Amino acid sequence: MIARRLGEVSLGILPVALVIALWHGIAISGIAPAVLLPPPGAVFARLFHQIGDPNFLSQVGITLFRLFAGFSIAFVAGVTLGVAATGSKAFESVIKPLVRVLAPLPKVALYPAMVLILGFDDASKIALVVADAMFPILLATYQGTSAVEPKLVWSARAAGTSQRTVLFKIVLMAAMPSVLTGCRIGLIISCIVVFLAEMITSTDGLGYLLVRAGRMMFADRIEGKWIDAFCEVFERCAVKRGDTAAILSETQSRALNVQLAELALLRLGARPFHIVVPSPRNRHPVPVRSTGASEAIGGLSPVIGALGAAGFVVDCTIEGLMHAPETPAILKNGARILVISNEHPEALERMAPDPALETRVRAAAKLLRGSKRMTVTSPGGTNLDVDMAGAPTVGIWG
Repeated sequence: MIARRLGEVSLGILPVALVIALWHGIAISGIAPAVLLPPPGAVFARLFHQIGDPNFLSQVGITLFRLFAGFSIAFVAGVTLGVAATGSKAFESVIKPLVRVLAPLPKVALYPAMVLILGFDDASKIALVVADAMFPILLATYQGTSAVEPKLVWSARAAGTSQRTVLFKIVLMAAMPSVLTGCRIGLIISCIVVFLAEMITSTDGLGYLLVRAGRMMFADRIEGKWIDAFCEVFERCAVKRGDTAAILSETQSRALNVQLAELALLRLGARPFHIVVPSPRNRHPVPVRSTGASEAIGGLSPVIGALGAAGFVVDCTIEGLMHAPETPAILKNGARILVISNEHPEALERMAPDPALETRVRAAAKLLRGSKRMTVTSPGGTNLDVDMAGAPTVGIWG
């Protein structure tokens, strides 16, 4: 008996092992680049690392809440409607046409309408899970309860059991295998659609992390050419051997840029240290990007003091400190701030600072500082009028 059971378990594990072996073979063969298809060992190691990350676990909790909140509502609604359709011919005649029309309809097509009605928060995502998961449960419950042996119902009714009790204590219990099959299908669909909803509109959850990682090409490999590019920029900022440099980052900052900044500073002989602050929650209904006004420091005096005491600050926050409220206090203490965009370092590789443009850009910046109004027109109909009075002016030649 034990040997037979072990054989069944081995046969169940074998397909999974073959898929992992094929995956590993393709990864090490070089057919696909490691940044697109890392080996299984690297993926599992990263997974174990992420499990210990509180930020990752909070994102898992957000996704699971949406998943099981929607699935629970779908379960209650599906089972109730399925049992009611079995117990009432009138209700069955009403619900059947609706199910025939709505069940085959791709619910994702309704998601934009759900967002407009329910907003970008949890409600629209839970509603999509409910809409997709309810019909498999409803149909499975109806089919299971309709197939219950009539003799069981007759016997219970003959013993004086009420129709409601018969439905829920006899018919539903007898149909439970079919109901659980519908729940299994509904749960799988729920997992798919909650990820899909988070990938489309969310600013949190595992679906959002997946899209964010894909768009930003998160990778663990560090290229020497990127360290060279960072060194060139730091040298232009007059970073010298022995200088103290603070690397400011958030828990959701691009780790690759943080590591590159540290390695480049060490190569130049500087003395870097890290300040890592939690990424603040985005309380806006849509993603907020490119504001230059990071809220990560949150007015913390110890962080402001440490940054001000450092001669050079490498700003790796997601939004940057250019317009952050703490920036004047940091600069007042004599520190210099270099903002590192939260983009992939290949952008710096392509758009390194160009010395040939420096003179022209400085002249243009000086012209803007002396202007009170700027007007931009074009043959295409552009007519931009900007009030320049008191506006901060900077120049970038790269």
